[in-house]
Amino acid sequence: MFLPRIFRAKDHLGWSYSFNPCASFKEGSPSRGDCQSDVAICRWDSNQYIKIGSQSTEECSYNKNTKKLKLQYSCGEWKAFVFLKCDPNEEEGTFNVRKYERTDDFEFTLKHQCACANSCLFKPSTHTTKEPTATTDSNDRAAPIVASVFGVLCLVIVPIIVWRFLRRPPNNERQYLLDQNNEDHVIENHFPGGSEEVN
Repeated sequence: MFLPRIFRAKDHLGWSYSFNPCASFKEGSPSRGDCQSDVAICRWDSNQYIKIGSQSTEECSYNKNTKKLKLQYSCGEWKAFVFLKCDPNEEEGTFNVRKYERTDDFEFTLKHQCACANSCLFKPSTHTTKEPTATTDSNDRAAPIVASVFGVLCLVIVPIIVWRFLRRPPNNERQYLLDQNNEDHVIENHFPGGSEEVN
């Protein structure tokens, strides 16, 4: 909606306000306040920095009666409202303190051309792909071939392995060549013409 920049305003009591409707920002040093992360609106003077609106709490609403678009933020007990005002000629934007009757509620006005209907619409960038050229690396051409060969091998080998495991007899039906106790056994020859015993 708006360019990711910080808008600033000052009230008659000497407090300054920084606002970014698009992204979090840092204001002041961590030792002098909490305007270091998830910041939408920061209230500050020369001694302290107070976050009065978090980006993660942003809500947008439209009042049909007053025809006003409003962004709402909160941070603990603080509440901040930014009323958006359309001005087709305002490219930089003006940010002003509207009222601060209670110590924990603040109202601001942001006048900008992007607050007008169908203005500053987001246009996604189009991705272009590079056409292959004669100087294309040979590894780029080899990748599809390797993938195809691997796929064919998987189609042949996997079914054979599955078939082999399905054909195996269960463990209790297996015949062992040697006894599990390592004892000698007599093996009889059951072929015709054979009568010798092997010890």
